[in-house]
Amino acid sequence: ATEVARIDSSGRLLVGTSTARDFFGGTDTPALQVEGIGNAGRELSVTSSTASGSGGVVLLAKQRSGAVGGQTIVQSGDQLGYLGFQGSDGTKMLAGAAIEATVDNTPGVNDLPTRLVFSTTADGASSPTERMRISSYGRLYIDTNAHQGNALSDTAPAKILAGAGTYTDTTTAAAGTVVHGPLNTFDNAAIAATNAGVVYTTASTVYIDGAPTAGTNVTITNPFALFVGAGQSSFSLGTAGLPSITFGTNKTTGIWSPATDTIAFSEGGVEAMRLDSSSRLLLGLTAARANFFNSTISPLYQQEGTTDQGRGKAIVSSSATAGSGAYLVLAHQKSGALGGNTLVSNNDELGHISFQGSDGTEFVTGASITAEVDGTAAANDMPGRLVFYTTPDGTALQTEKFRITQDGVRAYIQPTPASFAGATTLNNANLFTGIIDYTGALATLTLPLGTTLETAFNTPYVNIAFEWSVINRGSGTVTIGANTNSTVSGSGAVVAGASGRFVTRRTAANTFVTYRLA
Repeated sequence: ATEVARIDSSGRLLVGTSTARDFFGGTDTPALQVEGIGNAGRELSVTSSTASGSGGVVLLAKQRSGAVGGQTIVQSGDQLGYLGFQGSDGTKMLAGAAIEATVDNTPGVNDLPTRLVFSTTADGASSPTERMRISSYGRLYIDTNAHQGNALSDTAPAKILAGAGTYTDTTTAAAGTVVHGPLNTFDNAAIAATNAGVVYTTASTVYIDGAPTAGTNVTITNPFALFVGAGQSSFSLGTAGLPSITFGTNKTTGIWSPATDTIAFSEGGVEAMRLDSSSRLLLGLTAARANFFNSTISPLYQQEGTTDQGRGKAIVSSSATAGSGAYLVLAHQKSGALGGNTLVSNNDELGHISFQGSDGTEFVTGASITAEVDGTAAANDMPGRLVFYTTPDGTALQTEKFRITQDGVRAYIQPTPASFAGATTLNNANLFTGIIDYTGALATLTLPLGTTLETAFNTPYVNIAFEWSVINRGSGTVTIGANTNSTVSGSGAVVAGASGRFVTRRTAANTFVTYRLA
């Protein structure tokens, strides 16, 4: 007796063979395999003997439940079935051609858009490449990697010419001859590079074969796509509402040019961003500002807005690594050329953060933080300091108020101490020097009125405070005395040869308390 069929240990049904084969280069072993030498052994038939018009049926189907017997809906891009044609390369079976059915859009109940894809394997290759497809719209695409296939739109069927030919435009003032390509190109296929004065208004794929020669003037209206074999493609300037380069069916989002050497991007018919003729990237504005630092400085990146979204910028790290937070780098190298890496020197500025406000004409710095080299830099050695500036009232020039040096010293600008040799009523300026130098005999230095201290702050608030000291180099005790709404907590007396440290705190409007600290 001769074995006819078997079900092996992996549940595979083998007909005409006792050993299962691997296909697709050794990656798949089908559950049903038929193999033979004669015609009977290599053929599979499904015959319908019904009295109706129904013929034999071979079904290839797909559902996504992950379980046998399920009924979960498929998704766009899912393969419904695959008909493969394979041959042995002497070692394994390789695909030589295939026909594949794939879901072509979002399916639903009684709705299954599907495309058919036809593929062949090129000489020297081991897997098929798509050569033609029929979309769910019924459109025919041939050689989708070529310009014709990529250019086709689902809104217009392909047209195939029987051979090369010409199309003569006689309907416009700029009449001329359009040369069609050879067999199996799409209509209207090509405009020769030497054609001049041709106006092409048919909505279809247009292919310019090579770089248009000097004097060529081809106007193309509403083509679904354009391919230029060499040279440049030129488009109309467009507008924010109707950009000249768009994507898919959305005609109000895309790229256009509002001016010479300027590129703009629109979203929903509204300009969102542009790169102007000075290479400045503008986000939220259409004209670059050139009035920063109380001058004509115009940064390459500018963002402007009237909403929280338009005036903010976020840098977020989603790293799972500890310590890997978002970062912003301000850096300086001194080669004078892009991409250089020349060593910086002592006192060189590494980065600068400026806080500016408009004075009605220009933006003027109100405060800033600067990082500078604070010593001699070398390989893997960059000593730095932070310097803090504010701008006093009545000027546009900022002055240093505080710095942190490379060795951690916190230094500030100390004004000349206020000096007295006898009794007096202090003013705000005396206290703000931070040091009162007394050189007289027994006397009282009276604090300013509470209403006077109130005027020392442009925007006073409760609990605002400042520190100051008294150095008594005189012959008698000097006492810090109270005034209206300006009281003293603790001893105000500083004996000769000693010093006292005080802090003055605003407790309410026009009301201050001065505390003795030491």
